[in-house]
Amino acid sequence: MLLRVACAASVIALLSLPVVQHAIYLCLDSRFNFWLFFNH
Repeated sequence: MLLRVACAASVIALLSLPVVQHAIYLCLDSRFNFWLFFNH
């Protein structure tokens, strides 16, 4: 149970990182830019 809480907390912490938010934003909002980002 405690392990599950720790896992959830780490996921929330990851999701709150600006870099992760930016990646999610790119993926959801402009897939073309996301594709370009990986195909330089």
